Amino acid sequence: MSEDRTLAFAMAELHPDEAAGFLETCTPAATAEFLTALPPAIAASVAARIAPAHAAAAVAGIDADAARLLVADMPPNAATSVLRRMPQTQRDLIVGGLSQTRQVQLRLLLRQPPRSVGAWMDSTVQPVRLGLSAGEARTIAATRTSDSTHLYVTDAEQTYLGSVALSVLHGVEDAVLVERLYIPGGTALRAGATLDEAVGNESWNALDEMPVVDRHGKFVGSIRYAVLRSATMPAADTETDRAEEREDGSIMELADMCYVGMARIMAGAISHRRGTAPDGSSDS
Repeated sequence: MSEDRTLAFAMAELHPDEAAGFLETCTPAATAEFLTALPPAIAASVAARIAPAHAAAAVAGIDADAARLLVADMPPNAATSVLRRMPQTQRDLIVGGLSQTRQVQLRLLLRQPPRSVGAWMDSTVQPVRLGLSAGEARTIAATRTSDSTHLYVTDAEQTYLGSVALSVLHGVEDAVLVERLYIPGGTALRAGATLDEAVGNESWNALDEMPVVDRHGKFVGSIRYAVLRSATMPAADTETDRAEEREDGSIMELADMCYVGMARIMAGAISHRRGTAPDGSSDS
């Protein structure tokens, strides 16, 4: 692999936001070429940060197998934001080739109105049912990738009942049942609620994540305040804010960005080491 390509890939892995911002200035074809050259996990991380319309145009230009690899590793709401902007036939072809679990997850989100809580919720969150023990609940907690401090509790029919703090779960014997530990009630957002309705909920004053339920009160996922705020921010005008699109040079210019970023980091480190000593004299 050439040095410029190696540096460009390193830039994409270590600074996906900057890489995504640069790729938005390229044509969809150049963006697609770069994303398909990356390892799938890195490509998914970068693609999830690209403006959805531009990402959709790029994904539309690659073959279905490559598109599936990309979509399979993207966060669910980012993946559906891209898929919504693709032709129905192509979208079905991509989603239909994914694992059954991933298909169900994405189709659930795609059925939600785009500006609703359901379209942005994390549908992968697994609740704990009444009847489970603390030990079994801890096993479920260990599979979560988020930094949530609690688990949501449902009955056998998936009706949302309340939550249990992880600190409580970790402080009891394995055999203690969840129904003795959870706190009933608590605010839940409706999947069909608009983003503006949800972001104005006063419960956010004390929470950074809330459960999401369907119209029957069944637990269907959760949503974090940071995600909700991001979803309600006005979208940038990509036609006026984006620099003139370029056909070539995405690898080389991204590598240049990497060189510049490394130089800044090194300069900062040198400056820090030459900082002023407590007595006001130089420590060099």
